[in-house]
Amino acid sequence: MKLRLLLSFLLLFGLLGGSVGCGDSNCTRREGLGALGDCSSGGPGDGDGGAEGQGLLYVANAQTSSILRFDRATTLEGDLAPVAIIQGGLTRLSAPQYLFLDVANDRLYVANAGQSSILVFDNASTLEGDIPPTRFLEGANTTLSGPAATVLDIGRDLLYVSNTGRAGLLTFGSGATVEADVAPLRTLEGANPGFQNNTDLFLDSAADRMFVANTGAGAISVFDSFSTLSGNVFANRVLRGANTRLSTPTAVLVDLADNLLVADSNSLLRFASASTIDADAAPTAILTGPNTGIRQPGQMLLQSGNLYLANTGSNEILIFNDIASIEGNQFPSRRLGGANSGLLGPSGIALDLSR
Repeated sequence: MKLRLLLSFLLLFGLLGGSVGCGDSNCTRREGLGALGDCSSGGPGDGDGGAEGQGLLYVANAQTSSILRFDRATTLEGDLAPVAIIQGGLTRLSAPQYLFLDVANDRLYVANAGQSSILVFDNASTLEGDIPPTRFLEGANTTLSGPAATVLDIGRDLLYVSNTGRAGLLTFGSGATVEADVAPLRTLEGANPGFQNNTDLFLDSAADRMFVANTGAGAISVFDSFSTLSGNVFANRVLRGANTRLSTPTAVLVDLADNLLVADSNSLLRFASASTIDADAAPTAILTGPNTGIRQPGQMLLQSGNLYLANTGSNEILIFNDIASIEGNQFPSRRLGGANSGLLGPSGIALDLSR
């Protein structure tokens, strides 16, 4: 049964076969980041976009079970080789999905779907080769099954996991140090939350609000007072319906202007009033079409209004400048991809502008 769940998960994100598809690593997780929706990654960054060619970009390569690190993140373009690769048996990496980066502590969290675990690498900016994680969360007590994303709530010291294989969300205590085969503090699953192949998480920690990309249900679910929730509870609000244009949302974040950004199938959707959005609301803008190059998008993040997207279906990272002002069939501002880049099934990304 576990193997069947894992294979279904991998097929959903196109990790089997020649075409691949399918935050604080999504950058806009708020905790320690200054303003909501605009930061370097999952921890404190300088928030101003940095100097030309500054920063590190981490990419989770699902097909090769590796983590790639690129420098000069703010100007990356073309067929450039990574400066470091983490890969091999000691790493325990297996079909890694979305990333979370605690920038202040130089600590990378990996949702390791293929081994149903969460891996943690300290001193991430210095690592390469076949090296073991500093610690890992794995085992029957954890109830982890094909996790797609993880987010650290730094202020509350809680680790949240999108537990795709069991269609639920998990909360672990002592998030900055948790390891081994420990049980979650709380589990959110059942018919009422209605998760189906849930993937990305976006945490607004100041509001204690969680946005969930409920991929299989074609919806974005929003939970208030999330740090306290457990059991078979309904979402406070659900964005779903024909007007939303949602089909298979795989990534979600909120920007400084309270816009909800959703990566879905071959498009990016923008909705107004993220903090109150509900029901069958129409997007205010849609970025889609052959010029965009968007194919089976994975994780995305914002940096000074510019959107970085793991474009799983074309083995690229796409960058769209000034994402809040563009729509239609527009070309990305920059692309990272090609044989030298080593990108194969890029699923998760994280950005660190402090180094």
